Amino acid sequence: MKSFDTKVTFQSIKNDFKPSDSAIIEAVANAIDAKSKNVYVKLYEDTDNSGMFPYNYYSIDVADDGIGIPTSDNVFEEVFCQYKVSTKHDKVNYGKRGRGRYTYLKITKDPSDISIFVVKDGQKSKISFECKDRQSVAILKDDFNSQIDTKIKKNFTTLIQFKNISTDYFETNEQSCNAYVEYIKNELVSYFADRIASNSINIYVNDELLEIKNFIEKQMHETVTVLNDDLKYSFNVDFYIWNDRVSLKSDRQKHILFLDVNGSLKGIAPSGKSKLMFPGFKQNHSIIVKSQYFNDRDYIDCQDDYDNVFTDIVIKNLRNQIAVRLESILFGIYKDNIGKISKEYLKFLELRKDEIVENTYQAIIFPFLEKLGNKKISEDAKQIIVRLIDVLLKQSPDNYIDNIMTVLNLKPKDSDKLRYIEANYGIIKAISEKEKYIARLDFLEKLSELVNGKNSKKVKERTMLHHVVDKHLWIFGELFDGIDRDKYASDVSLKTILESDKFFQFDSDELDLISREHNLKKIPDIFIPVFANDTIYIIELKKPGVTIDQKILQEIMNKYVKTLKEISKRYDNQTRKRIYAIAVSDTKAPSAYTVGNIDNDGFMIIPKSWDEIIYDAKKRCNEKISDINNKIKTSKWKDLESFILEHNQ
Repeated sequence: MKSFDTKVTFQSIKNDFKPSDSAIIEAVANAIDAKSKNVYVKLYEDTDNSGMFPYNYYSIDVADDGIGIPTSDNVFEEVFCQYKVSTKHDKVNYGKRGRGRYTYLKITKDPSDISIFVVKDGQKSKISFECKDRQSVAILKDDFNSQIDTKIKKNFTTLIQFKNISTDYFETNEQSCNAYVEYIKNELVSYFADRIASNSINIYVNDELLEIKNFIEKQMHETVTVLNDDLKYSFNVDFYIWNDRVSLKSDRQKHILFLDVNGSLKGIAPSGKSKLMFPGFKQNHSIIVKSQYFNDRDYIDCQDDYDNVFTDIVIKNLRNQIAVRLESILFGIYKDNIGKISKEYLKFLELRKDEIVENTYQAIIFPFLEKLGNKKISEDAKQIIVRLIDVLLKQSPDNYIDNIMTVLNLKPKDSDKLRYIEANYGIIKAISEKEKYIARLDFLEKLSELVNGKNSKKVKERTMLHHVVDKHLWIFGELFDGIDRDKYASDVSLKTILESDKFFQFDSDELDLISREHNLKKIPDIFIPVFANDTIYIIELKKPGVTIDQKILQEIMNKYVKTLKEISKRYDNQTRKRIYAIAVSDTKAPSAYTVGNIDNDGFMIIPKSWDEIIYDAKKRCNEKISDINNKIKTSKWKDLESFILEHNQ
């Protein structure tokens, strides 16, 4: 056995290494630099029976089929034992810092629990670490003539065994072998994702091959053609957008790998596009470019200045095309993810949602999505957020943006997207309007069931039907849409109506005279006086089962129209009031016809069935919805996409 003093102490290792430095990543990286084609990682549970009580612990074996560590004394000391001195001058993917192997000391509870076996040319060697009093580190190398005890049943040249590892290494809440294995898989893919995607290495974790399909959000293959001086060059380009299991290390993000036709790495460069910043959704990506164009290119070290990578015009044009296509792919995924998160919130909306409603709501709740993103929020909290948005839209669409800025404590620049949407498409008002008409269609269905359904004969005109209709006067026409409750009378006598200053302008003597001349105790169902066209509207409701015929129209004439016509004579000709009455029930007699002409006679009494009223109201609502849909559909959503992209760089 030979011992090599490294001049390395535990304190120097502690000062030099970051918490993110990983022993397993270092072992795999060294295997790749050693030209391995296969790397095997095995986590297993061991039992120590040497003491009074059995002791269970976890161990990890990492094996590869690369060229192996040189074991002759002089070369071994130079290659393996020096600290911060590297002999990797060849074309390697990792390393060149001369300290990575010392991360091995971090994973176990004691340096003596680390063993490295090298099998070359029929000889076996064992390398181990010794650290007395946890001070200076020595490396021991000896010939090994016994059977190597390992859980890996594959041929290998190098095997690293980490015994009795500290489970603090695994940043996972669940303390189990399966959870630790999953952590190792995700850690390795996060660091070696581009290498795995390029098919240049096979990595197995507990006998399972890490397949790229399990770690991608989206994968696309394209052939990109670049023209230069009448020559055409073809490049096979694979785009890999990683899913949430992959959190690429900072120096592994946004990379393009350039490979020759044999799969040898010839260069590495930034992709030219930042990921779209959306909380909880990291669009880490790798791009593998393969072409014979790189066959005669010199390898460019990944540590070189990226600005100097492949500066020829062909590669510049290639990277420009890749950047444009990548932007489109990333934004497509961005929208899909916003859609997924939006739908988690939108499921709490109690309205009929079509694609247009969902799309516009996604735009409207941008500030919430960008503020909260994929953060774990309870279903109750999501429901509260959606109800808040719903109320703000319905009650105050004109002030929606300002209210949202207050609620979320947004800075003015944070609301740029929302203001852009509103300024260009009027979506906030449009969706508020659309919801109103969708809700009205729902109401009309319920009203139809009320007046025409199997229980319609039990409907009471005064206590039921009356109270429903007077809250929804819009069913009789747009003229009544949005009329204030204090602008009309419901179930109030003519005497009370005439005594109200808001309806008519009579002094007390005139009112006394009118009361003596007419019976003012009569109570119209709904009385809507004096619109801009100087018309008084009366709506007379009949319970289902009562047929509207000429007799009922004549009753309306005698009870209300004649009286109001006489009263109206007290106005001058220019301000004289006209009377428009509607009599409604579930049926009307075929012989029922309109009485009077509003222009010639100053009054009109119209018979209507509920089916006619509901049909006309539905038609108006659907026309409004169609107009709003056309407004949204004809908006230039691509402009919106460009705007979002520009604001996410």
